[in-house]
Amino acid sequence: MTSEDARITIRLAAGLMQKARDEATLRGLTLNALIEQGRVMLLHQPVSRTSCGEVTIPSCSVGGGLLPGVDLSDSVNLQARMDSRD
Repeated sequence: MTSEDARITIRLAAGLMQKARDEATLRGLTLNALIEQGRVMLLHQPVSRTSCGEVTIPSCSVGGGLLPGVDLSDSVNLQARMDSRD
């Protein structure tokens, strides 16, 4: 480990941990090297984004604002109000 390396702790499900250990052994790598190779591969892949086309957000020109009693900083109350409209 060099001074540029960082130590991290990761949590893996038991089954995934065993698969990773088996794969590392099969490839003649340490578990750390296998995980590092996986991270490098993932970070070098371009992120695929699905295009849904241009989105137009409607706006209201008649003025107004929030309904009385609506507080955008109170997410629990806001969610309850939106759910009650269904």
